[in-house]
Amino acid sequence: MLDFLDKDSPDELRFSVLKKIFLVAATEAQSSRDSVLPQQYMRLCRALSGGEVLVLSATYHVAQHDFAIQKVAALKDSSASKWLAKIAEDSGLKYPELVEIHERNLIEKNLLTKRELGDRSGVSLGEHYRLTGLGYEICQFLESYEKNDMPNSSLQSDR
Repeated sequence: MLDFLDKDSPDELRFSVLKKIFLVAATEAQSSRDSVLPQQYMRLCRALSGGEVLVLSATYHVAQHDFAIQKVAALKDSSASKWLAKIAEDSGLKYPELVEIHERNLIEKNLLTKRELGDRSGVSLGEHYRLTGLGYEICQFLESYEKNDMPNSSLQSDR
């Protein structure tokens, strides 16, 4: 019984992400049959926790839909605490401290940009609200699942 608690079992959110990658790759709408990217996306997303998926999804959603944030992003630099608070609110995680835990792992996986300044209090929002090119492309790949009206695409989004 305790063994179960120690092992990382895939939750519904992670399973949904992996299913989307598989189905989008199978349709070849976003990649060719010979592309290695869907396999790499699958491998990377398999290593994400549910909390990391929430943070990634919320960051992508803000980057795509929050026009006030996009104006600030044009300035390129912002406070890390403001970014954490915004993602905590949009992801449903509520606490910036929870977002910060997942943020560290996403930085390590090269899906979010690193903190800036000596005390790590700053961030560069860039074009995609801290998503790296890789992080942004994975989110776009997953979004194509809903855009292409895939079977069962009425599944709840990752946010």
